[in-house]
Amino acid sequence: FVTPVYASVSGAQSERGDEIRKLVKKASKLARNGSLAEAESLLRRAIELDPKRSEAKVELAYVFVKSRRLADAYDVCFPVAEHEPDNSRAFAVLGAVLLSAGRFTEARSFFGNSAIVWINCERNSSVTSTFSNFPTGKRKSSLINTPFFTFYFCLFT
Repeated sequence: FVTPVYASVSGAQSERGDEIRKLVKKASKLARNGSLAEAESLLRRAIELDPKRSEAKVELAYVFVKSRRLADAYDVCFPVAEHEPDNSRAFAVLGAVLLSAGRFTEARSFFGNSAIVWINCERNSSVTSTFSNFPTGKRKSSLINTPFFTFYFCLFT
């Protein structure tokens, strides 16, 4: 039997995707526990595996925010938001970057854009890329269950 080339390439891409998801998940846990340097190295590894995948970049930007490396966070996350206008998490992280930098008006704009993208994705269930960019990888039941919404609501209303 001859195995088609595309079948083996697809399998390798699937394995790489699984590895990237595991790296991002582990890095997210490390970041929550304060191991930011270790989380950063795992995320950089995930980006090396596939530079086109955005979830590792957005999570790396979040680690940079927690490390107070705001310029690095902005530089990593802004291109993701620019090229993926349906990536709610990228806009939320950019909002956190700008808020940390004291740019409240711009932060509010990015948080608002993140909420709008989220709401639009909730209405249109065919758009799934936004939901896969959240660390849990699970679709949230409502906008109110998201951390950025609670923060945004408390700060700007």
